[in-house]
Amino acid sequence: MPIQWKRQALFLAITSLLLSACGSDDNSSSSDDHDHKDEYGQRLVMTELNGQDISLYDRDEASVSLVGQASAAAGQLLKSDDGLSAALITSSGVQFISSGLATEPETDAIFLDTLAVTLADPQLIMTANHFALLQDGNTEFYPAEDLTDATGPEEDLTLTGITQTFPALILNEGESLYAVFYDDQLHVYQDSVLQTSYNCSAPSAVMHNDALALIQCDGALRYLVVDEDDSGSHVAYSGTTFTGETVSGWSSGGEYILLYNSDTVSLVYPHNDHTHSTDPGISLTDDQSICAAAINYDASALITVRDDASAEVLDLTDNGLDPATISLSEAEATFSCDDIQLAAGSAAFMITDNSSGHLYTVDSHDGGAWHLHGSALALSSGINVQSTVLLEADDDQESDDDEHDH
Repeated sequence: MPIQWKRQALFLAITSLLLSACGSDDNSSSSDDHDHKDEYGQRLVMTELNGQDISLYDRDEASVSLVGQASAAAGQLLKSDDGLSAALITSSGVQFISSGLATEPETDAIFLDTLAVTLADPQLIMTANHFALLQDGNTEFYPAEDLTDATGPEEDLTLTGITQTFPALILNEGESLYAVFYDDQLHVYQDSVLQTSYNCSAPSAVMHNDALALIQCDGALRYLVVDEDDSGSHVAYSGTTFTGETVSGWSSGGEYILLYNSDTVSLVYPHNDHTHSTDPGISLTDDQSICAAAINYDASALITVRDDASAEVLDLTDNGLDPATISLSEAEATFSCDDIQLAAGSAAFMITDNSSGHLYTVDSHDGGAWHLHGSALALSSGINVQSTVLLEADDDQESDDDEHDH
């Protein structure tokens, strides 16, 4: 039951841009109602399938710039939990990108060159707002909130006599509770003391969202839930979920981890020492299947992109909004799920379509209905987008460990 990330395992431009009609400035001098410039604080980073250019669409500036060069083509992007930075994973190493949105005033997005790591086929995950990199059998942690000032990893999780086979998870930093992978098992440690172990051979992908982690092990999707025991200490519990079902991809928001395949979307959430899942109620006709799905940061909405070049957004709040149907209006007759990359932010989703070479922005304003924001935007000729992440400056989108202390 492998996680089948489009074009690659987990390690899951534009030449012109017009101000969109939705909320855009009105150039007419006869109206005072549109004399402002919307500020979204959103920047979409894009890698290329057949090239090393890294491009960035700045929604506020309505512009695209070249951020830099990846160490190899077909890089995969991994966003930090706080949404302000990303790691670029290629076949030859890891590079880190700062969005520039956390500074006052904002700065350009940049590669953090001093943090670049040269490593063949690196394994990197996001855990508790840390980028965790497996390096020489140990796990190195790069705290995302300190990334712009760092010159290397801040921590190294080393256990004497143990060679780790996958990046470790930070289950509770204050209590030094970690999940460590070796000898075909998932081991829970507190400091250097082994607490418990679970079977987990050939770990290959993980999605960690606060108290819940889902881990792709060989033949199973294992959950790990962290809860408090009677003494107030944090304890990890584990089991398997979605056994026998194919999972195509996932994303996280609120307390949920969203899982999807071609015909199903499920929201998994922790409850005490186990997990539950719920069906959000997406609608598919007999001839539709799901290309991609994602949930936004606070789990107020989820989107599915379908193989007929349409998308549906479900409102998950109590606003009573009907599902919104979005048409990818510029899609070519050759459109397929392989053409799509989907990125989620707090109040926006962005979809790139390689069949036509366009970018779509779907957003919502002040609790209103989700909709296509203006027209589709043309990408540079010949560009095939490989991976995207939507970075943003959002006051609500912060790590649970805002005061990072070691």
